[in-house]
Amino acid sequence: VAPSPRAPPTNLGRRPSNATMPVIEAVSGAVGGLVSTAMVYPFEVARTRVCASAAKRTAATGHAEDSDDEEESERYSSVADALVKIVRYEGVAGLYMGLIPSAAKSTLSNFIFYFWYSTFKGAFQRARGAVEARGGSGAGAAFMAKLVELLHGMAAGACTGLMIMPLDMVVTRVQTRGKGKGSASGGGDGGSDGGGNATLSVIKSIYEEGGGGLRNFFA
Repeated sequence: VAPSPRAPPTNLGRRPSNATMPVIEAVSGAVGGLVSTAMVYPFEVARTRVCASAAKRTAATGHAEDSDDEEESERYSSVADALVKIVRYEGVAGLYMGLIPSAAKSTLSNFIFYFWYSTFKGAFQRARGAVEARGGSGAGAAFMAKLVELLHGMAAGACTGLMIMPLDMVVTRVQTRGKGKGSASGGGDGGSDGGGNATLSVIKSIYEEGGGGLRNFFA
């Protein structure tokens, strides 16, 4: 009797290796961050405009009330008011001003955080396993487990914040500039949209401020 053919091996049920798990988790986090940013971005722009408008009025008059020299298109009483006025004066595209750098920031920050979180988690778990193998157990081991969880989360957050800080500054500057205006600091060229030209103009403006160069992005 001829032997029955053996089923071909499959790797569909295998868990990812320790080397690939950080990348898988990082990509998943990056995709999630990109989708969420695109969905809530108009509200983020409106919120940023309201905060910038209030700060401008306070600096000009000493209190958060409308100043006489402030243009109607730049007076925002609430997020809803900002949404309406941005669409009225700048079009729907105004709600997405700075979307490209913001999406890049969100995608990169999530990728970096989850990559380092997963990497540190694996390293700390291996170290904890080595301690437990030497006889460590009980309340002390449980406390160390919680402490390790906190530490690798803090380490991942610190790495992410340091690497994302320049993008965060660029995103805020692009969001607070109006259509056809310069950056929030008054420097740079006016940009008619929130695309590449406006973003490059803001980056150039930040770089040239006070001759600080790259240090300005970490101020």
